[in-house]
Amino acid sequence: MKTEVVISAGGTGGHMYPAQALADELQEKGWDVTFVGGALDKNKYFDRKKYKYKSICSHSVLLKKPFKTLFYIFRGIFQSYKILSKSNPKIVIGFGSYHTFPLLLAAFFRRIPMVLHEANTIPGRVNRLFAKVAVVVGSYFDIDRYVLKDRFRKVYLPTNCYIADQSEARRYFGLDEGCKTILIFGGSQGARSLNNIIFKVVDEFRGWQVIHLTGNLDMTQEARRIYAENGIKAAVKNFEDNMSMAWSAADFCITRSGAGTVLEQLFYEKPTIFIPYPNAADDHQKHNAKYIMDIGGAFVVEEYIDAVGALKSLLQDLLNFNDKLSSMAEALANHKKKVYHINFADLIEKIIKR
Repeated sequence: MKTEVVISAGGTGGHMYPAQALADELQEKGWDVTFVGGALDKNKYFDRKKYKYKSICSHSVLLKKPFKTLFYIFRGIFQSYKILSKSNPKIVIGFGSYHTFPLLLAAFFRRIPMVLHEANTIPGRVNRLFAKVAVVVGSYFDIDRYVLKDRFRKVYLPTNCYIADQSEARRYFGLDEGCKTILIFGGSQGARSLNNIIFKVVDEFRGWQVIHLTGNLDMTQEARRIYAENGIKAAVKNFEDNMSMAWSAADFCITRSGAGTVLEQLFYEKPTIFIPYPNAADDHQKHNAKYIMDIGGAFVVEEYIDAVGALKSLLQDLLNFNDKLSSMAEALANHKKKVYHINFADLIEKIIKR
């Protein structure tokens, strides 16, 4: 396997989608890219038909099963070292999660230049571990208190997003072109519990139409029944491949606050109520959501603190007063204008050539 750039990513869509978007940009620039990471052969967010890849062993740290954990990690390190020895890439790029640990450690042993990308406001353990030996740690957020300041760079999160015509996007979902629209989805973690909260507040959606991506076939059927009983026009699907259409169709969103979702929300400038996934590592979803709340573009409802009551109260205020939604969208737009970021693919190309 000959390759110039190795990208290591794994786990959730928040890791995989930006990694693949970066691969697209680097390939357009003429660089040969290969993915290496844990469980890539099974990852539902990874397009195995589109990219070259090698799947390796990896494992989260389980203190109750130390021998199993160590076996898979050491096996992954051996596999990674062998892959890097054959391909000898110019650079290795890590997108966080324990799926990247074996490859990054092998890259360190082989002294291959390493670049990290951190998509959350609270860096994950793997990125914190390798930050001091990385050439650059890139993030959209201000996280330099966690990494060396001279290696931190503010970068755009790679994305394949585009803004569609709103009327066209609503027709795509079979909705009315002129009706205000709410987008609801749970991301790759915690969709079921988010759906259960939404089912208890649907009476607040009257006068609006809904795009609800449930993440689960059984819940899709349940959601369709509930919306029909409440007389609310809704496009309910398990999953949507073209999220650009979903974001473009919406005026307002209710969702989790994973890294990819938060950056897409900023990109589309959509007022949002975030309900952070409470079991996320280091509570990073709560910190992501607070970042957007502090700039005036979102409200945050915590799942375990009367989420239904808090959400009902917010919806009564927001959905009946469009001025508030407009001011939130304006705050998001102003934030984007003020903050300067580097294109991540351009930065990586400079590092490779240097």
